[in-house]
Amino acid sequence: MLKTDFHTHAGVDSNHALAYSPRQLIDRMAKLGYDAVSITNHDRIAFSNELKGYAKKRGILLIPGIEKRIEGKEVIMLNVTKEMAEKVKTFDDLEKHKDENLFVIAPHPFYPDPKALHSKLLENIKLFDGIEFSHFYIRGLTFNTKAVEIAERYRLPLVGTSDCHMFEQLNRTYSMVDAEKSIDSVFEAMRKRKTKLVTEPLPFLRAARTITLLYLKY
Repeated sequence: MLKTDFHTHAGVDSNHALAYSPRQLIDRMAKLGYDAVSITNHDRIAFSNELKGYAKKRGILLIPGIEKRIEGKEVIMLNVTKEMAEKVKTFDDLEKHKDENLFVIAPHPFYPDPKALHSKLLENIKLFDGIEFSHFYIRGLTFNTKAVEIAERYRLPLVGTSDCHMFEQLNRTYSMVDAEKSIDSVFEAMRKRKTKLVTEPLPFLRAARTITLLYLKY
């Protein structure tokens, strides 16, 4: 089983430099025992062959990724190239690239954010390979409920992520994937729902700190 997180941010993201670099994120995730990771900065790709090699030396499969704005909504694309990401501006564009071993995740789809997918998820459900179960919730208050229902209805995997913008967000919500440490094996296992969601709610004060420090900046 691989410990995975396919929604993280590092370095310069949305023209805002986070407090840590991609290498520092990889170092921290290696210490926490992660096996497969994607850095999914907003509308820019942090992946490089040099960074892939750096991650591999620390036991991590680094998968190219991006949190791409499509028709005003955020979509996570895994195993994406810079050229592909630049071409995808609409959901029709995304459909044209679906046969290129792309894995598409709906991030925080029903959270109270205009960039969240909301109705666009169901309108384009055939384009999605997984539904995110977001780390950002507290006991008794979550916007993940409808995401869980949609994942079950359409037999899609729930993908636990940290949406990491600071290290304290890591290691509370993630997915265990029953796969070998390769992109093809990971994607195949997730499509077959050979995954296990691991999650715990944020303490109230930590959630308040997170929204104060991070979400109001975007």
